Parts: sequence; structure tokens; C-alpha cells
Amino acid sequence: MATLWGVGVAFFVFGYHINEPHGVLTVTTGGRTYAGNPPALTLYERGGAIWEIALFLIGLVLVAGLADFLFRADRRITGPGLLAIVAGGLLVLYSLFGLIYGLLGIGTIGILVILVGLPMKVEIGAPEVQI
Repeated sequence: MATLWGVGVAFFVFGYHINEPHGVLTVTTGGRTYAGNPPALTLYERGGAIWEIALFLIGLVLVAGLADFLFRADRRITGPGLLAIVAGGLLVLYSLFGLIYGLLGIGTIGILVILVGLPMKVEIGAPEVQI
């Protein structure tokens, strides 16, 4: 679920166009100045570097959560996954810089990765029957 949410965030950053507020007559992006009726820009076009960093961090946290989950599943460890919990928690803290939008968009990914790191219940084979 965290991966799907991350892909959704990436599509939103690169694909959703936001109109300029009423009264804004010029916009400069990528060395070009648009005057008169500026075009609606995506979030990436408005501030590319910050979104490159954010998407890199999202990818890093998703890989850390997946690696932690696969390691615990392979070794049949039922305890908590420290890597996933720490990585998800740091992503939630990072998302607080974006206030409510950051917490809803990026913070949700961190929360889902934290859930991946919670202890697992593993049932192997048939349950034991006590008489």
C-alpha cells in the first residue's frame, strides 16, 4: 500500500497542474518568464529540487521497508523491524515540513512503512491441539 501511495505522490508531483493565484501576472521557471496569463505549472516545475529530494527519500524509505520485511520473513523473525520503523518515522518527521499537505501526502507513506515494521504473527503448519 505504501508503494501505491508513493506512486500516487509521484504522479501528483509530475502531473497535477496548479493555476496561478488571481492577480499573478508573471511566473519565472527554468530561466523563462511567462507574462500576461502564466500557464498552470506542476509542483515539479514550481520547485524541482525539493521534489527530487522528497521523491528520493520516499523511494529510499520504501526500499528500506521492503528490505526489512523480506529479511524478517526469510528468517521468520516475528519481532518488530527496527529499520522499517525508524525509516518510516523519519519520513513522517520530514513530512511535517509540509504541514498538513506533507503529512497527508508523504507522511502517510511513512505511517504505512511503520506498519510494515510492526511485529508479525506467523503460523507455520497446522495449529497444535492440546488434549
